[in-house]
Amino acid sequence: MVKVFVTGATGLIGGSVARQLRRAGHVVYGLVRTEEKARVLAQDDIIPVIGQLAGLAAHSALIATCAAVIHAAFDGESFLETDALVIHTVLNAPFASGQKPLFVYTSGCLMIPNRDEHSGYVDDFTTPLPHSSQAYRLKNEQVVTSATTVHGVVLRPGFVFGKGAAHFERWFAQFHKNVPEVVIPAAERQYSYIHADDLAEAYQRVVENPKIASGSVYTIGDDSRITHIEFARVFAKAAGYQGKLVASDANLWPPMDRSCFVDWRRFGLEFNWHPRHLPITDEADIYYAGWKARQGL
Repeated sequence: MVKVFVTGATGLIGGSVARQLRRAGHVVYGLVRTEEKARVLAQDDIIPVIGQLAGLAAHSALIATCAAVIHAAFDGESFLETDALVIHTVLNAPFASGQKPLFVYTSGCLMIPNRDEHSGYVDDFTTPLPHSSQAYRLKNEQVVTSATTVHGVVLRPGFVFGKGAAHFERWFAQFHKNVPEVVIPAAERQYSYIHADDLAEAYQRVVENPKIASGSVYTIGDDSRITHIEFARVFAKAAGYQGKLVASDANLWPPMDRSCFVDWRRFGLEFNWHPRHLPITDEADIYYAGWKARQGL
């Protein structure tokens, strides 16, 4: 049992990780912004810490008592500044002499080159080539993995599904309403995916084996290779959608200008891990039913 501090503890990744670690018997502190979210954490036996990413330094003393810190939050308004502040705070926390905690920085699969310009799978040793808007993450990755005060580790997950992942569920409302047509951006792009619970288990393996992971960058994804438009067709069928799917070359988000496949096998070999969930399109009806339940439909 170790003490772990998690940022973004009610988010898709951070929340899944915090619950997984608590189920495994660890003491988990979760950073949240509001009393309401604090109550959500407390219901899962996670100790809430109310505060802001930008003010994480106020919790340095608590962080210094933890054996692991996981940064899984994303500040959409000032992510450049807050990411740098979080890293600085953790690396300079007043850890006891001789203590070398684990620090996991959450990056993403969009750090890797475009699949169209790179043959085969991309693994952990492929030279990163992020979109310009993601270049800050590469710098942060290097700061974390080269740090001497912590066991610095970077995880680059594929697109996360399950647990209400917004990346996929944005289409469900349109399919449910049966609007005349739904535009599918980046229609022919292909991405690696990973279920939130499988990803959370990967974080747990790192927390429990920090010296193995120290200084490493790992890509985490399943073996899905479906295009966006194929993905949309499967979910449209699950929802009984009768309208028209319109394929578009436009990107929903600039960094999604690339197809990217990641290879999880190095991580799997080192940590005895593999994705347990079926590809998202194999259980489209389950995820659509989950969306409906969350909407009260």
